[in-house]
Order: sequence, then C-alpha cells, then structure tokens
Amino acid sequence: MVEPELFPNQPDPKEHVARHKNEGTKEDAKEMALAGSQLNNVATRLKILEERYGTLRKKSQTTEHNIVEVEKNHYDDLRIINDDIAEIKLKMRDIFEKVSMLSDEIENFASRNELKVIQKYVEYWQPVDFVTRKEVNDFLRKRFHQKDQGKEVHEQHHE
Repeated sequence: MVEPELFPNQPDPKEHVARHKNEGTKEDAKEMALAGSQLNNVATRLKILEERYGTLRKKSQTTEHNIVEVEKNHYDDLRIINDDIAEIKLKMRDIFEKVSMLSDEIENFASRNELKVIQKYVEYWQPVDFVTRKEVNDFLRKRFHQKDQGKEVHEQHHE
C-alpha cells in the first residue's frame, strides 16, 4: 500500500474506492489516465534520479582512482626525495671529514712570521754561493795534481 505522506494531494484509496464504486466508466477512465500520467511522471523522475546517482557514482569512483594514483605518485616522489637526502647527508659527512683533515694539516703549515725568519736566514747565508762536494773534490784533485806536477818539475830542476 502507498504511504499517504508521499502523495499528500491524493485522496485515501479506501475512501476513493468506496465513493466511486458505482460511478460511470468515463470518470474511471479519466482517473486512470490521471493516475497513469502521474505514474509516468514519477517513473521519469525516478529514472532521472537514477541517472544522476549513476553519474555521481562514476565521478566518485574516478575521483577515488585519481586520489589513489596521486598518493602513489607522491609516495614515489617522497621516496626519491628521501633517498636524495640520504645521499646528500653522506656527501656532506665526507666533505666535513675532508675539511677537518685540511684544517688539521693547515695547523702544521709554517706561519707568515716563520717564513720571514727563514727568508732572512736564506738571504744571509746565500746558499747559491755554496759549492757542492763534487766541485770541492774536483778542485782538490786539480790542486793536488798541480802540486804533484810542481814537485816533479822542481825535483827535476834540482837534480
């Protein structure tokens, strides 16, 4: 049975049947046509609502699918970013270690004042004027060779 709240302008079916029980077929035909028209109207509205519901459902499914795809892409992007960050951290740690080693080595360098002192000593000693061992040995050989020859010449003159 149809709920009266759904069709407030319609009479109660029991009253309607009792009142019109003996009426002619013309009125029945009119009422049947009116009822058929109303039924077609309700069916059309129901079909439109079902189509709208189907369209909304398809849009909802498409939206959900797109959200899942976007989440997947964001997850992949975040994973790549995290990998890049880890790699950057390793490189930064390596750079920090190298800078620390350079800093330690720089502490072992001579200071500007120490270099000036060394420069003064070098200028004072003038190492360019020093002779090598070879030069000394060659000089001594020549010198002794000349003395030996001089003695021989001198001994020959005395004899």
